[in-house]
Amino acid sequence: WGHDFNSEFCTNSLYVTKNFTNAFNVNVGVVHIPVGVTNSGGPALTIDDPDNEADIMPMVWHETGISLFGQFHRLEYSVTATSYLNNFEILGVATRVDYHLKDALRVGLSGYIGKTCHGMIGRDMSELYLSKNLHYVAMDMDYSSNGFLLDCSMVYCSRGRSRTFGCECGYDLMCKSDHSKFHPQIIPFVRYDYICGNLLDNKQKYTIGMNIVPIPNLIFKTEYGIRDYACYSTNRQFAFSLGYSVGF
Repeated sequence: WGHDFNSEFCTNSLYVTKNFTNAFNVNVGVVHIPVGVTNSGGPALTIDDPDNEADIMPMVWHETGISLFGQFHRLEYSVTATSYLNNFEILGVATRVDYHLKDALRVGLSGYIGKTCHGMIGRDMSELYLSKNLHYVAMDMDYSSNGFLLDCSMVYCSRGRSRTFGCECGYDLMCKSDHSKFHPQIIPFVRYDYICGNLLDNKQKYTIGMNIVPIPNLIFKTEYGIRDYACYSTNRQFAFSLGYSVGF
């Protein structure tokens, strides 16, 4: 016991929701900060979180606060004010807007402005982002139709003028099969990430891999990636993962 409430627990989300209408709802508690495609629950074919987002901001980003959200026709929005429980200090504000042009295509714009002394940025990113305030701006999209999958995101951070871009695409080879009972998937994919900034390791990453869902609740992923750093060093990585979910 370190007499520090902030260091004694860890949770990704724990909140109470009050639904008023489709266009206006409230979350209160430990809520998600939906900046970027990954933090907003978007698709990710790779095993690890995409480099273009994981290198620049927290992943599974969550803070204590209150969030207003809703949907109006094809438009979805959220506005989140975050706080620091130890002294009830306001940390920042995150916003997100998504527009569904068609059922298969979504385009999103998100951002955050706040302090870096507390919260997930203060714990995980303190060595990189030492400024009193910073802001993020992110644009992302995803498209899914007839077995073809595409998503990409661009992120800008004011600290170090950091800029990143990431894009991945894949195709479900089983999209034409009979889905009357179960939809198996075999999805080969490729991905490209670009990261640059005054406080980051400037690099490009090339990834090729495959996702396989042979039976319900079981997924197998394998990938091979090459990180090409601007300092003329290159590393290579081969990875695979196996996951199984149980409902109860």
